[in-house]
Amino acid sequence: MEFQSTKSAWLTQLKKENKDKSDIQTLVEAVLQEDLKIPIYFSKEDGILPISIACYQPSKDEFANSSQNTWAFMACIEVTTDVVATNKKALSELEEGADGVMLTICNIDIYQPGAWAKLLQGIELPYCHLHLQASEDNVACLFLVAEEIKKIDKNSTLHIACYNDVFTQSLCDGSFPHSLSESMAILTDTMLFMHTIHPTIKTLTINSTLYHYSGATAVQELGISIAILVDYIRQLKGKVSVDTIANQLALQVAIGNDFFVEIGKIRAYRLLIDMVLQKYEPKDTPYTIPFFAETSLNTYTSNDKENNIIRCTIQVLAATIAGVETVSISPYDVFSSTKDSSVDANEISRNLSQVVYHESGIHKQLDVAEGTYYIDHITHELVKDAYTYFQKIEAVGGYLEAIKTGWLQDAVEDSQNQKINDYISNKNTIVGVTKYQAGSMSVQAIKEHIGQKEEEEKLIHRESLIKRKLVPNYLYNAVEKMIVH
Repeated sequence: MEFQSTKSAWLTQLKKENKDKSDIQTLVEAVLQEDLKIPIYFSKEDGILPISIACYQPSKDEFANSSQNTWAFMACIEVTTDVVATNKKALSELEEGADGVMLTICNIDIYQPGAWAKLLQGIELPYCHLHLQASEDNVACLFLVAEEIKKIDKNSTLHIACYNDVFTQSLCDGSFPHSLSESMAILTDTMLFMHTIHPTIKTLTINSTLYHYSGATAVQELGISIAILVDYIRQLKGKVSVDTIANQLALQVAIGNDFFVEIGKIRAYRLLIDMVLQKYEPKDTPYTIPFFAETSLNTYTSNDKENNIIRCTIQVLAATIAGVETVSISPYDVFSSTKDSSVDANEISRNLSQVVYHESGIHKQLDVAEGTYYIDHITHELVKDAYTYFQKIEAVGGYLEAIKTGWLQDAVEDSQNQKINDYISNKNTIVGVTKYQAGSMSVQAIKEHIGQKEEEEKLIHRESLIKRKLVPNYLYNAVEKMIVH
C-alpha cells in the first residue's frame, strides 16, 4: 500500500483495499487490558492535546538538576525490637546505593525512650528519603520522629512521609480506629502540628494500592483516589486549608505490567488531582505532590520466580518514565516458601533501579513521554473515564458512603472476577502459569482460593458502618496456586 500523507486518506485507502470488511476495526483500533480502545495510527488530525507533566513535577531534590527526571530507590525495612540492628541495616542499604528507607513498624514498642534517636542515628535526613508505615499508629510515629526533625535546619528540604490514609485503612481493617469525627480531629491536629515542625513533611498519603491489589482497574484506582481526596477535603473543611492539604499530600501507587496504561495512569493522576484541588481555589501553586510507586505484587509468581525480575523491570520503567518520586521494588522471591527474601533478591531489587537510572538514559530528560500521541491519548482517556467513575461514587454519596454500603467493594470485586475470567479463558496470559501449564481449574475454584468474599465479615465497630473489608489478593500468585499446584 502506498503511504498516504494524511490519516483520512490512509483510512480511505485501507477500506478500499481491505477485502475482509468485518476485520477493519482490528486494523485501526486496539483494545488494551483495561478495555481502553486506542487507535493504532495517530496524527495531528486526531486533535490530541499534548500534555506536559513538567508543570506538575515537583523539584525532587534541592541539589538536583531541574531539567532531569530523578527518582529515589526506597529500601523497605521492617523495624524489629532491636532498633540498633535495624539502624545498621538501614545504613547498610543507604551505603549500598539506596536513596531512602521505608520503615515498617510492627508489634514493637515505638514509645520506648530514645528508640527513635537510635533508629535514625547516622541517617542524614536532609540527603535521603524516609517513609514511615506503622500497623498500629502512624500518627504516633510522626510525633516521635518530630523530635528528631526539630534538630534539623527548617530551611532544609526534607523528604519525609507517613503512610497515613485513615479512610483506606478503615476499609482494610473493617472499621475506623476511632469514630470518624475523632479520626478527623487527630488528622487535623497532626497536619497542623507537622506544618509548624517542617512544611515539606507529607502527613496524608492516599493509598491506592489496596484497590489495585483487590482487583480494581486503572480507571477505578484513579476515580476512587480522587473521591478519597474530595472526602478528605470535605471532612477537614474549616479546620485545615486546602493549601495545607495539597502541601502535605502524597500518593502511594502500585505499578502493574500494562506498560503504557501504567505510564498514562500516573500522568492522569497528576491532572485529576490538580483538577480537584483547583475547584477549591487554593492560594499556593504549584503543589509538591510526590508519587510513591511500588512494583505490583499482583504480578509476582512463585513458579519461575526469576520472571518476576523482568516484570519488575517493566514496572520500574513505566513508573520512572511517568515521573514518580520514589520506587520500591519487592524482591523477586517474595512468594517463595522461605520466610525471608534472599540477600541476592534484595540486592537485585536495588541494582535494578540503579541500572535503569544510570544505563537507560531515562533520567536525562524531565518528561520523556511528552509529545507522544499514544501516551497522551491513553492519559486523556483515563482522565475522562476516571472522572466519570468519580461522579458515580459521588452519586452514591461519596467515598465514605460507598464503602459503608458496600457499593465500592462490589464494584472492585466485579472487576477482579473479570480479570480472573480473562486469565481462565486465556484472553490474558501469565507466562509460565496459565499458558504453559498442564491442567485447568474452574473460575469458582480460583475464586474460593483467593477468598475475595470473606463470607459475611461481621463488622465489629458500630461506628464504622462498613459493609465488609476489602482484601488484597495478589492475583498472579493466587491464580498460580490453583493452576500449578
